Order: sequence, then C-alpha cells, then structure tokens
Amino acid sequence: MTIFEKFIKEYKSYYNTLVILDFEVVLFLEIIEEEDDYYYVYIDKSGNRRYCTCVLEIYRLKNVIPDKQYNEMVRVWNLNYTLKAI
Repeated sequence: MTIFEKFIKEYKSYYNTLVILDFEVVLFLEIIEEEDDYYYVYIDKSGNRRYCTCVLEIYRLKNVIPDKQYNEMVRVWNLNYTLKAI
C-alpha cells in the first residue's frame, strides 16, 4: 500500500465533514496527489476551494464534539454554502 493510499484510507471518513484545519473550520472534500506532495482539498469559510499540504494536521469534529453541537455547525454551514456538509 502506498503512502497516498494510506492517507486515503485514514481520511476517507472525513470527506464532506467539517474539520479544523490551520485554526479554521472548513469543509473537507478530499486528498489529492501531485507530483511532489499530497494536498487536502477543502472549502474555506469564504466559500473558496483551497488546497493545503498534508504536512499540516486536520482535526475532525464529527464524532468528537457532541452531536448536538456538530449538527448545529452543519446546519449553519449548509444554510450558507452550496457544497453541503454531512
């Protein structure tokens, strides 16, 4: 199994959920592989698609913070953005 495949396996359950990345709550979409690095693909709070090196850690919120609070964050996100969180 390649390093990229390990990343996918570890983070696939985070796809389309709200996470903390670089001190910001974002919608995590996927991990992509470029020729020299791996990148997180996410939507920031401005609604822009962004890329960030996988050197940084992402912190999931779903199943970590209480469901009531997470579901409220998802509700507010989904009211404000086209790409929906789950």
